[in-house]
Amino acid sequence: MEQLSSSSCFISRQLLLRSRISRGGSTLLVSKHPTRQFTVMPRMMCFHSAAASHIPRGLTVKEYHELIETGFLDHARGELIDGFFIQMHPQSPRHSEVVTNLTHLLASNFLDVARIRPATPISLPDDKSEPEPDMTLSKRGVYGHPNPRDIFVVMEVSNSSLEYDSTTKLATYATNGISEYWIIDVNERTVRILRNPQGNRFMYDEVFFKGRITIAAFPKKEIDIGDIFIGLPAF
Repeated sequence: MEQLSSSSCFISRQLLLRSRISRGGSTLLVSKHPTRQFTVMPRMMCFHSAAASHIPRGLTVKEYHELIETGFLDHARGELIDGFFIQMHPQSPRHSEVVTNLTHLLASNFLDVARIRPATPISLPDDKSEPEPDMTLSKRGVYGHPNPRDIFVVMEVSNSSLEYDSTTKLATYATNGISEYWIIDVNERTVRILRNPQGNRFMYDEVFFKGRITIAAFPKKEIDIGDIFIGLPAF
């Protein structure tokens, strides 16, 4: 995650655990990010600190679920990354088109071997992240939020979010043991495939511009890169 300035607001865990107080009149304080917005705190619970030692840790997944259950995030679309709620922008037409193409391609080729999960949360072992990839292929018969042992690949369709998906999300997925990660660049019409996580990066990292690509778990099932971007306007 991009380093937040000392003037940014952080969630107080103690206040969070009493978050069932009335939502009436509360507003969200949003810190700007080049591609995303960090919605981290109702203004009435916000404080500032210039000293890193005074900054409390972010949310755990359990605490995040408590916020969801209270209805506090009913009107916010986002995900929990490294303890912070990241509010996502609405999908652009090009982003939606690529997600639709992906859904069709994966359903046509992988329904017999995997479960296809568009824009649904996954469970990570760090207990402070619950991302919602644009697409996840998991083992069949797995219900609820799949964890890395159940996941064959996660995919992010990147338009304005390319930097975020290539840094923060990449590190989050690698650190938590996601075996394969695709970054689908809508603007350049490329697919970056990352495999073999080690630390906060992947040992295998290659960008494909054309031709056929495969998911490591299913080497005989090919996807034509051109089919991912069908319907998009010409450059």
